[in-house]
Amino acid sequence: MDRLSPKKVVDALDAIKAFVDVDECIFIVTCDEEILIQAVEKKRLNKTFDDLDGQLFLDKLFQFKLSLPPIIESDMKDYAQKLAEQEVPDLVRMCNGQFSEIIKVLIHPEVTTPRQVKKLLNIFANNMLIAKGREDGSRKLENELITGIKGIKFLAKLSVLQSDYNDIYTALIKNYNLLEDIIEIYNGDAESIKRYDELYRFFNKKEEKLVLKNDYQGLINFLIMTQHISVDNVSPFIYLGQNAVGLLAGDENQRQIRRNLISGNEKGVINYLEKENADTISLLVLEE
Repeated sequence: MDRLSPKKVVDALDAIKAFVDVDECIFIVTCDEEILIQAVEKKRLNKTFDDLDGQLFLDKLFQFKLSLPPIIESDMKDYAQKLAEQEVPDLVRMCNGQFSEIIKVLIHPEVTTPRQVKKLLNIFANNMLIAKGREDGSRKLENELITGIKGIKFLAKLSVLQSDYNDIYTALIKNYNLLEDIIEIYNGDAESIKRYDELYRFFNKKEEKLVLKNDYQGLINFLIMTQHISVDNVSPFIYLGQNAVGLLAGDENQRQIRRNLISGNEKGVINYLEKENADTISLLVLEE
């Protein structure tokens, strides 16, 4: 019931209320009680209970309440492991004995529902299937670059960003150093934020200090937990390919420098390097 809109929650409770005096009717409702309380207090059933709070209404409507213990992270990991083994055993086999390690990356502390587990597994499975096909078949990827021991863990890390922190994943496409920059700023290195103004949207400024916004606290915990999982080149993991276009794509900063170089705009290159990190020039791939 808590997945309904506030109006429909109120409508459903109102319907149940109409049958409470019928002996043959028994209602078993699974829900997040806080969401129901908020819906009741927002809508006020039929607008006739102005002095009735949500908790009191639910206590009168339901005769018995059983509270379930919160789902802990280890339970979610066990659930994900068993679900994958039962539903997608081929995916488990594709991980070459590393699936338990992959689960430790995918099922991070912010994963709290079975629906979220399924979403994470689906995204990771899709990425794995595409990468494996391109490594084995079309040869658009170096063999085991992504599905090998090191690469597969980073693919799981990116899958979490795709699923649960999509705005970060989108920003990563523009700046391949984004994850490292966020950690550096969080640890007190303000130089990174001077290079990339877009990082300001992840932080608040308080008393001359940059403080991570509350919405990204789960993200920073995940990035710190997986800081040891990294690769030299993010591009193949984002585009799941190593063809000429993918190699030349680079991040937005590299592409801007490359356009200036190809067009002979030396002043544009100099101005850009003065403003940005000069090390990016060494990462350019030019065919001309």
